[in-house]
Amino acid sequence: MDLRPKNQFDPRGPDAGRDDDPDPAIGRIYKVPVLIFRPLEPRGVMGRGLPMPKFKSSTEVRQEASSRVEKIFINYKTLHEIVTRHEDPIRKRWSKKTRAQRLKILLSAWPNMPSMHCPDFDAFQRKATFDRDEANKYRDCFMWPYINQENLLTTKASPLLLNARGRHPPSYFAAADMKAMFFGAVTRVLPSIGLARHTMILSGIEKNTRDYGRLMAWEEHPEAAYGVFDLKQFDPGEGLLILEAQGVIDGTCSMLSRSTSGYPRPQINE
Repeated sequence: MDLRPKNQFDPRGPDAGRDDDPDPAIGRIYKVPVLIFRPLEPRGVMGRGLPMPKFKSSTEVRQEASSRVEKIFINYKTLHEIVTRHEDPIRKRWSKKTRAQRLKILLSAWPNMPSMHCPDFDAFQRKATFDRDEANKYRDCFMWPYINQENLLTTKASPLLLNARGRHPPSYFAAADMKAMFFGAVTRVLPSIGLARHTMILSGIEKNTRDYGRLMAWEEHPEAAYGVFDLKQFDPGEGLLILEAQGVIDGTCSMLSRSTSGYPRPQINE
């Protein structure tokens, strides 16, 4: 039996670097990506379409990523110190608290925490389409669906969350955090920015924090494209969403650990 011809693009193949498309319009779309989204605007296709994504320059993305990474590692360092010193007391105190006491601690760290498991699906079931105002209202449910009272009020879930986030660097959770936001991304509640031909490095960074969130242009680092094609790294839009999610969740875990342990925030030499 003859095998079917393989027409899938191979980024490592001999034709990967060719740019000889006979249609000049297609070549222009690659250079100006916003052109491909114009037919999808609300008045583009039969009056019903997708909102135009925001496009940012590489300089803007680098500045935003750098600011978020700094916040992430400040919160992670604090959380790591608390969990390393006081994890056993945190587990014991949490197990002895009543449901009402646990709820008070959770709401002090995360006001308006959803009560149901999978709050993203709950919000989607109640309203399948979101305008921009409603999307902002339900944004937390889609960005952090694992933060809810039904899960975290149990005996094991909250201590396990603190243990995982406090004893492992943020790079361990980059892929998992993006997977948690997948439903929000496909429903456009969590739109990502557009920046073509760049890769953001988030996975596999354990010690050198300066490389976390590093933006690499494919023209300068051709090998960086393989990270996106192989799903080992992230495009800039996904990367900024992950950094936003981690900046909030690590800070919340730090607040939750201090409230549960009963100890003041440790003094950390910067």
